[in-house]
Amino acid sequence: MTGMVSYADAIRATRLAAKELFGDVLVEVEEIEREEYKGSDCWAITLSIFRNDNPLLAQMVSRSSLPKQYKRFFVDLETGEVKGVRIRELSVA
Repeated sequence: MTGMVSYADAIRATRLAAKELFGDVLVEVEEIEREEYKGSDCWAITLSIFRNDNPLLAQMVSRSSLPKQYKRFFVDLETGEVKGVRIRELSVA
């Protein structure tokens, strides 16, 4: 890829990476920011990942009743490569 990767392309890359890493899970985009990660300019995209061992059941029940984890994906702005994934801890105010 040449030029800067769009946030839409970065979201597609994170969804694909989430599927490869975690299987067939439901995901939603929570945050998108630009950030430096290990010396590279990146899109930092937080996904909420709804975990359920039964994907068919997961589609039928309310998402709010499923266990949810937050993962922060770092996508290189120039190449579109997912550089890393971190657990996103929530702060309680």
